[in-house]
Amino acid sequence: MSFVHKIRKARYGILAVVPAIVMATLFTEQFDLVDNAAPIIVQLMDNIWGIILITCLGPLLEELIFRLAILGGLLRWTPINPWISIIISAFLFALAHWNPAQTPVAMAMGIILGTFYWRSGLWLSLSVHIFNNTLAAVEYRISPNICLTDRIGGPLTAWTLIILCTVSVLYCMNKYIQETKPTTDIQ
Repeated sequence: MSFVHKIRKARYGILAVVPAIVMATLFTEQFDLVDNAAPIIVQLMDNIWGIILITCLGPLLEELIFRLAILGGLLRWTPINPWISIIISAFLFALAHWNPAQTPVAMAMGIILGTFYWRSGLWLSLSVHIFNNTLAAVEYRISPNICLTDRIGGPLTAWTLIILCTVSVLYCMNKYIQETKPTTDIQ
């Protein structure tokens, strides 16, 4: 199957990514969660090797560990329902970030990336993970202290957008799941 055909089959899943990022970011802001990783991220974002680590090497290692090894192992070698396997790997992914401010985003992205891995294989979960981290790095470089809630008009607007994004993500992921079959090629 060509890369263009793979992208076409995954289009609804790919469409879910940006609203999922917005939803999780706004949700995190509403609870003003402690960001234990901020000092480390600031240091990493100040040099090219740190940016490469955040945007490429981190996603590659995390996808190999949490999707290929953990989720792939659960899908291949246990009778656990695929959705339970995805939730387990997403929970471990969120826990591994060890940062309250990243937990909601990591859990939401872990579920989406796990679903991508289950239905399309490692190529899609890895590509989306790299995209997510690159988007975060660009956002940081442009405006390091951005508060999306303030930029869009406050908490009421944020909660409205969280609901709309959640509905959009659920709709797109449902369409993605309907149009794809679990991959038999779990790498």
